[in-house]
Amino acid sequence: MDWSKAKNILILIFIVLNVFLLAYSGIYTKNSNISKEALISTLNVLKKNGIVIDPMCNIPAYNKKIPMLMLESENNLTLTENSSFSYNDSNPAKYIDINNIKSIEKHSRDYLATLDKKISNFILDKYVKNPDETVTLVFTEKYKGFLVFDNKISVNVSKNGIENIASNIKKIKGFTKTPSVIMPAHQVLLKNFYNKKNMTIKSIDIGFKGFGSGEDEQESREAFQGPAWRITTDDEREIFLKAYDGEEIE
Repeated sequence: MDWSKAKNILILIFIVLNVFLLAYSGIYTKNSNISKEALISTLNVLKKNGIVIDPMCNIPAYNKKIPMLMLESENNLTLTENSSFSYNDSNPAKYIDINNIKSIEKHSRDYLATLDKKISNFILDKYVKNPDETVTLVFTEKYKGFLVFDNKISVNVSKNGIENIASNIKKIKGFTKTPSVIMPAHQVLLKNFYNKKNMTIKSIDIGFKGFGSGEDEQESREAFQGPAWRITTDDEREIFLKAYDGEEIE
């Protein structure tokens, strides 16, 4: 008997069985807290298949019903990607330390305030150093504790000041009346990553994301976004997965 081959088959069976048991148990515990055992089992299954969870990343145990989010179908901020503009600081001698995140965030917020744009409900979601010695700050709106991933403002800054701003914002109208069951983060990870290799997951969070707009939505005054898990990998790639069924959002 080829023991090496038999061993690999047994390992594969073990992984598939674990995935099945975790998903099966999750069907009957939608309204309860996620146990530590389920999270640890998820980590073990992923690790055996080459998926690493960064030590600083916690798998959320969030497991509540969530409604859809209603927004106005039209953008409410004119600084869209198609109408981005260039801006240089009027005082180039005022050196900006682009390595000081707090300082550059304040500078960006102060300038956006001069445009009469209230972004107190936007958080600094991403800070990226670019090859051309500029940095990009991405501010994402937070609503009722959830990030609205598509409502964001990107600010590109050099040591001499703000060079470019791009924004795409829809006005939030509120939640729909009926919440629906979501797939917890550990089940979504198992569904999408247990058969992938050599990947490190840096962070996992939940928010709202558009699934695409059809003709009916374009003609309507309202747009709808559903809850989505955001998975960020070690190469800064963002993967969005529908929280209702775990399917990837293209």
